[in-house]
Amino acid sequence: MKITATNVYVGPNIYANFPVIRMVLDIGLLVDWPSVKCGKEFTDGLQQTLPSLQEHGCSYREAGGFIRRLTEDEGTWMGHIMEHVALEIQNIAGSGVTFGRTRTTGETGMYNMVYAYKQRDAGIEAGHLALRLLMHLLPKHLQQQVDYAIDPEFDFETELEQFVHRAQRREFGPSTQSLVDAAEARDIPWLRLNDYSLVQFGHGKYQKRIQATVTSDTSVPSPPRWQAIRRVRIAFSRIWVYRCRNRPCSPMKTKPSTRSSGWVFRWSSNRWMPTMDAASAST
Repeated sequence: MKITATNVYVGPNIYANFPVIRMVLDIGLLVDWPSVKCGKEFTDGLQQTLPSLQEHGCSYREAGGFIRRLTEDEGTWMGHIMEHVALEIQNIAGSGVTFGRTRTTGETGMYNMVYAYKQRDAGIEAGHLALRLLMHLLPKHLQQQVDYAIDPEFDFETELEQFVHRAQRREFGPSTQSLVDAAEARDIPWLRLNDYSLVQFGHGKYQKRIQATVTSDTSVPSPPRWQAIRRVRIAFSRIWVYRCRNRPCSPMKTKPSTRSSGWVFRWSSNRWMPTMDAASAST
């Protein structure tokens, strides 16, 4: 079982009117192994590991609905289980997401798994962690057959704790979150523009941007722009430029002590252009 493609939708899309992640799954031979056929070792192990899955309503739209899908009749397929696990992992980190859909692509063993997210990186990571957990819970004879490198040292509790810490570090601060909540209450679309607190409200000529509580209408310099200028100045201050008279010098040399900066100057279009050193860029 493996993830063959991942798409992140930041706004309304063909699957939902809000941001979702789509993963294309190839479940391989597990297409012949629904949850009940995998045995109680698998289904009970999953419930013990994530007891909060009991709250998922699934198609029954009531608590315990997903567990019924998991354990009744022939059970449900691995892509559907992975969807619910990815949602629950995010919920444990505080995201509060509930939407998910898993449908076949029409090709045997291939599925489109779509689920909601609040933070892009945390949402993608939750999907991969869900896959690792399910592969770890499979019966031993299936672990030997699936197309997946199973980590024998995998400890879900430790991985989950580290995931929650990383997700919480990416959360908005209380002031930014209150503004985002107010925008959602007014049906104003918003888009996070970086890993910090730069947020865009609305689109087109009516859009507004904030950094924490500083808006794009303020008279002070834009914090993101000021930070970008500062980063460039720091990079330039670490470069030693050897000047050449009446001829281009390429490539330019840097001070040995500052080689790690990765910046060099090269002559291009009748002017000196700062570029990344090839060795640094490749890393």
